[in-house]
Amino acid sequence: MNQMVIDQSRIAKVGKEAPDFILNDTEGEPWRLSDKRGQVVALLFYPQDETLVCTKQMCSVRDHWAEYMETGAKVIGISDGTMESHTQFAKHHNLPIPLLADLGNDVTKIFSRHWWMPAKLTRTIVVIDAKGIVLSRKVIFRAFRPNDDEVIAAILYAKTEQLRKG
Repeated sequence: MNQMVIDQSRIAKVGKEAPDFILNDTEGEPWRLSDKRGQVVALLFYPQDETLVCTKQMCSVRDHWAEYMETGAKVIGISDGTMESHTQFAKHHNLPIPLLADLGNDVTKIFSRHWWMPAKLTRTIVVIDAKGIVLSRKVIFRAFRPNDDEVIAAILYAKTEQLRKG
């Protein structure tokens, strides 16, 4: 089995600068994390398009999209799969969230790594503050999905910290 060796210095850690990355969106355009400095960013890593739990997760985000947008954060979905797969998934479920294609899961492995679960078995929510620091990182088993209220609360906490620290 050929496994990519992960540079431990590139693993996302709470309180540390988020590792930069570039992935393509569904339009084939590059999306770079460091270009979002000055804004809070929420990265929603999910395992696969059109699966039961992932579809429920993304549809729940859709159903709470106005609340996500009220936070002013950039909210992004990231998963293995092609731009075409993400485009079809988004159209099929009328998803407003931008989806990034992480072919090979290289970025997912950096942000979703857990001490005992490989990234392919997890879904992860990462909130990054306006200075590029990881403020929260929640890794959960892929059979479960995150609670939107908890994700929005983490985003609002990052916004509050941004205002408090000026």
